[in-house]
Amino acid sequence: MHVISMSLDAFRNISAARLEFSPHLNILLGDNGQGKTNTIEALCLALSGKSPRESTGENFIMKGRDRSVIVCDVKSDDLTDPRVSLTITREGKKHTLNDSRIRSRQSLLDMFSVVFFGPDDLRLVKDSPQVRRDFLNEAICCLYPGYTAVLSEYSRTLRQRGTLLKDYSPSALPLLEVYDDTLVKTGSTLIKYRIRTLKQLGNLAAARYEAISGGRERISVSYISDILKSAASSDEIEGLYASALREARRNDIYMKTTTVGAHRDDISFFLDASPARKFASQGQQRSIALSMKTALTDLIREVKHQDPLILLDDVMSELDRGRRDAIAGMLGGSQVFITGSGVDFIPSGDDARTFRVQTGNITQETV
Repeated sequence: MHVISMSLDAFRNISAARLEFSPHLNILLGDNGQGKTNTIEALCLALSGKSPRESTGENFIMKGRDRSVIVCDVKSDDLTDPRVSLTITREGKKHTLNDSRIRSRQSLLDMFSVVFFGPDDLRLVKDSPQVRRDFLNEAICCLYPGYTAVLSEYSRTLRQRGTLLKDYSPSALPLLEVYDDTLVKTGSTLIKYRIRTLKQLGNLAAARYEAISGGRERISVSYISDILKSAASSDEIEGLYASALREARRNDIYMKTTTVGAHRDDISFFLDASPARKFASQGQQRSIALSMKTALTDLIREVKHQDPLILLDDVMSELDRGRRDAIAGMLGGSQVFITGSGVDFIPSGDDARTFRVQTGNITQETV
């Protein structure tokens, strides 16, 4: 899969642009705040249905305009040159594929694979558990279509249970038990998906990290959950989940929130058997994050038999030579977009295209 071209109208600071891309390497150069990130954000938003930066639609629309429009022409293995269009108004978003309405984000994830890697991703190890859950959730949604619906049902039930707990009375017990039954079913399914996918990612990331470190260090990953403390197998998860919710019920009513469950789980990284969050240097933590992202591109190729679109937003300048080489190793046959302020750290290619971005204006540079 690769993007042939993209047209932008009133997207953030970009008034109008039409860009023709290389199927391999595309480089966007310019100072900070000029529109480089906005450009690749538009690609991510159009093809994955989600921005890596925020979800507020109004902020995508250029000031003084009533809508933004993104149009991507794509060369796909499964479709014949599909056209994806996204129109954003203050009332919401409308996605179309060849003029037919796209009803769900999962439809986009089934067709297109996008991996975004920005400076915040380098903090995967030391950031909050929510960041690591978001990374894993997004990866599984892309890889396994059934996960999205389960995650949506779990999140909806969790909100409903939270609303009930905020004004709880004994008469609400039957409804609380209904919510608990749904959380047990969906939460257990989420955990099973996560354990399986994290094992796949962890094995691939370990190989990537060993290459980055020259074989001097090894990493491993573990799924952390209060539910699983005594689980001998995945078949026991539902029973343990139900017991945990029952045991936490009194505390949940007092705290007015759900204190146990899949929404509080975490990922733990280990460097040579020591917790990476405590003992790994900043460079080692970045290498772990880099290994996990590159592992995701590997797993997409393995599971979906598709080269993902890779978007690298201003990360190369923060990495040393060895880690930049590791980035280059993940590119494979993918179409790649790299943003930066200079060309000294960017891989070259005979068919690479370079674009200059300045105050929202994008022009292709000629060699």
